[in-house]
Amino acid sequence: MRSLFYIFLFIFACNTTESQAVNNNNTYKIFVENNFTDEVSFFNRIIEKKANWSSPPNIIICDGVKISKARIKKAISFWEHLGYSFGEIFEFSCPFDTQYHGAIYIMEPSSGFNFVLLANTHTAYTEFPGKRREIIGSWIEIPNNNIIKQRVLEHEIGHSIGFQHTSETNHIMNKEFAKGGFGTSGLKSNLH
Repeated sequence: MRSLFYIFLFIFACNTTESQAVNNNNTYKIFVENNFTDEVSFFNRIIEKKANWSSPPNIIICDGVKISKARIKKAISFWEHLGYSFGEIFEFSCPFDTQYHGAIYIMEPSSGFNFVLLANTHTAYTEFPGKRREIIGSWIEIPNNNIIKQRVLEHEIGHSIGFQHTSETNHIMNKEFAKGGFGTSGLKSNLH
């Protein structure tokens, strides 16, 4: 029964919001996705990346999160071995009514968090003309008791750098915790 419970822990709800913004007289769209999985990528077992950061993101540990910098460094080293870069790690106060841009924020769950989940990641990105997409911020809601669980933070950082779920067995981005692993097919950075 316990393993059945864990199967559902990585299943996340879809919630995409869109707004318009103007920068240097150019209009672009801003999307905020809540671990969204396109049916095509999930069922065809492809690895999809929605957007990229324009520069290495800093990581912010919000007040109340009981996580060591060593744990964060371990999680980001998984992605650094695949060619991704990250900035500095900071501790900061993160009010829940703020839009989190410019970094990856690790925070306690908000009042609407579904505690059936291990964690939940929201990634905000812009879409410019020509379908070029750029990540502008990401925030990971994670209960303190799930921070030390193997693969959870690595998986959520994957969402923070733009990756979607896959159904590929033993893959770090597998949607179901029980079917996940440390597989990395399709994840290498093409920026290096």
